[in-house]
Amino acid sequence: MKTWMTALAMALGLALAAPHTADAQIFKKNSKAAKVAGTAAGILGALTGSKTDGGATTAQGTDGKYVSTVSNGVTIEAPASAKAQFAFEGAYGDTATGYVKVIIKVTTQADQQQANFGSSLVAYDADGNMYKDNGSHPGKTFVAGLPTKYTFGNNIMNVPLTLTSFAVVQGGWYLNSGEHSGKEQTVLRLRNVPITWGAAVE
Repeated sequence: MKTWMTALAMALGLALAAPHTADAQIFKKNSKAAKVAGTAAGILGALTGSKTDGGATTAQGTDGKYVSTVSNGVTIEAPASAKAQFAFEGAYGDTATGYVKVIIKVTTQADQQQANFGSSLVAYDADGNMYKDNGSHPGKTFVAGLPTKYTFGNNIMNVPLTLTSFAVVQGGWYLNSGEHSGKEQTVLRLRNVPITWGAAVE
C-alpha cells in the first residue's frame, strides 16, 4: 500500500512539473525571439533613418553622399562630405511680409572660420510651387562640437499665409575651399518643414 501511494505521489509530481518545465522553455524561446525581433527592428531603423525610440536616428544614404537624420519631425539630408551634423530649430513666417526664415543648428567636426549654409536656397510646397530666398548667408565661425544656430533660409519670399509647411527646403553649403557644395555637387536638404506664422525670430 505504501509503495503504491509513493508511486502515485511521484507520478503526480512529474505530471505537475512537466507543464512548468514546458512553460519555462516556451518563455525562454519567446524571450529569445523578442530579443532577435528587437535587434532586427533596430537595424531596420538605422538603415531607413526611422525613429525607433523617440529620438533622432541617423543613417548613411545608399549612395554614400548623404546622411539622413530626423530632427523634430523634419528629415534632414546632409552631405556626408560636409563633416557636420544638422538639427532643425524652426521655420518662422512674417505675416506682414510673407517672408519665412528657416533656422537650423549646425555642429561642425572641426573649427570653421567662414562656413555658411543656404546659398541659392529654394523651397517647394507639396504642389511643386517654388519659393526663392532673397536673403544673404554670411560666413560664420563655428567651434568644433558646439551646436550653433544658423539662418539657413533667410527671407523665403512670397509664401502664402495659408501654407503650413514646405515639402522641401534646400541650399548650398560651404565649409572651406576643399569642402563645399560647388565641388561636391550636393545640397543641404530639409523635408516636411512646418511653418509657424507670427512667431518672433531671434
